[in-house]
Amino acid sequence: MGEVLNKQSIINQIITDMFDLPAEIRERLKLTLTFRLKDINFTPAVTLPATSCSDNKHILELFATDKLAENCETSTVKSYLYAMRAFFGYTNLHWSSVTGQDIAAYLASRKWKEKISDAYMVSMQKAFCVFFGWLYKRKYIDHDLRDDIPKTRAAQKTKQRLSDDEIERCRIVAANLFERAFLELMLSTGLRVGEIVSLNVEDLDFDHQEIRVYGEKTNQWRIALMSPCCKMHLMNYVGSRKSGPLFVGRRNCRMSSYALERTARGLSIRANCKVTATVHTYRKTYASILYNKTNDVLAVSKMLGHAKTDTTVKYYLVDDIEAMKQKVLRSF
Repeated sequence: MGEVLNKQSIINQIITDMFDLPAEIRERLKLTLTFRLKDINFTPAVTLPATSCSDNKHILELFATDKLAENCETSTVKSYLYAMRAFFGYTNLHWSSVTGQDIAAYLASRKWKEKISDAYMVSMQKAFCVFFGWLYKRKYIDHDLRDDIPKTRAAQKTKQRLSDDEIERCRIVAANLFERAFLELMLSTGLRVGEIVSLNVEDLDFDHQEIRVYGEKTNQWRIALMSPCCKMHLMNYVGSRKSGPLFVGRRNCRMSSYALERTARGLSIRANCKVTATVHTYRKTYASILYNKTNDVLAVSKMLGHAKTDTTVKYYLVDDIEAMKQKVLRSF
């Protein structure tokens, strides 16, 4: 068992070293290495210390390597590492000696002293569950601590979307070709800000009104659809360009997520919307409108790039009071 884990660890480390490559290429490389090395045995040059002797820093490095090799987002892995380093720094415990009571006491202390929110408490609990679940799965520990970690239920945030009137006002205040193309893209596709940043001109298929999108959450390609209005404004914005980043800023460089978020907020502020909208607000608006038109949760989920429809229902299908009101009035 140790030999297999050692070989897999080396493969994972290679994949991590190649992290600047696209995810599909890294996944193909991982599968190729696993296949090519299946009949090859590795013999360590020296006798390694027992697993229990590894310090916290070393075990966190192994954890991060495995998670990145599993195509877990870099930002997510960093958040897990931040939470675990804070825990080990606060408690001075070795990872192999941690108990569920230690974790419960730490979380209670943080909540009492720092008045942290339930949402932040949930994120810390998730980090503990992922890390200690990984330790148990890899057989570094004998007891699954996930069952002992206290669970906090954060209050569900109010789902907010832009109204039809607010959408039209955003269209009116859009000041240039870029703002109008960006606005219509958000309303027509519901893409995440990272997905919009990554778009290239060659990803646009105007003949079929399709956009090839690489999902930053699922690490898979999917197709988003342009509305006729979106197609027109994207064509006007792109002009004669045939390749390169779709949205460009100064010096023709790819626009950052910060610049796109600033534009999204600016549109909603100038349009006097009740909500200072982020790109995610426009994403929820798209999801709500699409569901009201199709009444098909699965279709909405697919277009949003969700792996599960539960996520779509829980976080994206905004309770549209106005639409509900119209349905009730039509029943009279």
